[in-house]
Amino acid sequence: MVNFGVVIACYSTGLLSYILFFIYDYNSISKNISFIKSFFILGTILNICSTVTLSMVYYTNDNLSSIIIFSLFIVIFLSLEIYSLFFAIDFKETYIEDSKKRLAYTKGVYSLCRHPGVLWYILLYISLGFLNNSIAAIPFYVMMVGLNILYIVYEDYYVFPKTFVNYSEYKKNTPFLIPFTKRRK
Repeated sequence: MVNFGVVIACYSTGLLSYILFFIYDYNSISKNISFIKSFFILGTILNICSTVTLSMVYYTNDNLSSIIIFSLFIVIFLSLEIYSLFFAIDFKETYIEDSKKRLAYTKGVYSLCRHPGVLWYILLYISLGFLNNSIAAIPFYVMMVGLNILYIVYEDYYVFPKTFVNYSEYKKNTPFLIPFTKRRK
């Protein structure tokens, strides 16, 4: 039996995580209030908690081979997500220090596309859907992926051009989301 109070809390917490991400980015290009700099980490924690909790509430998979395969995919895509967000770029410079007027990082996974973390995020949530094996969890996963895409559009068109002095050049040479779809110079 599904506890709808828990489900509503998960949806609300997932949505709140993205509200915190949006506020964090807006703050980084405008007010630069120090306590708001923690919103990215707080949003990340809420994002993880809502996803794990909802996935547990709706978990119905009892097929061992499916569990092994999709758990492996989850580990791979989660590792790539963590790497892209926290290790491929300098953590302190990206999430803690003043983010105005610096250069966009254009090497490694960020040379393939401007938002590689979103690719891993989408594949992570698809894998969670297959592992979970519950149609009831799919709307939550779709909501989280949709919010993530909305967030990167906001970053790409509004935040990053004000943050990185070389972002217009980076946009010309690097695809938005799908690697190898733009001719690089």
